[in-house]
Amino acid sequence: MEYYKLVAVTGLPGLYELVSSKKDGAIVRSLQDKSTKFASTRIHQFSHLESIEIYTTGENVNLIEVFQAIEKALQPYRMLRTIRR
Repeated sequence: MEYYKLVAVTGLPGLYELVSSKKDGAIVRSLQDKSTKFASTRIHQFSHLESIEIYTTGENVNLIEVFQAIEKALQPYRMLRTIRR
């Protein structure tokens, strides 16, 4: 997955893939239901996944690092599923 394309949009639930951006907003696609919509910068703000951190008891952890760790941890289970089919 290309994490640099993922954004959180204020006022909209979930995460979105940035399809295209313009000076007055962006076209985003929902990761949940794949619907596409225009989000105006007058109403919404955009936070790239790369800029979001999770606060922990130690140092802050970048959200992309968390997703990559989850992806790595799930790798053996995905391999088992393909072998069993």
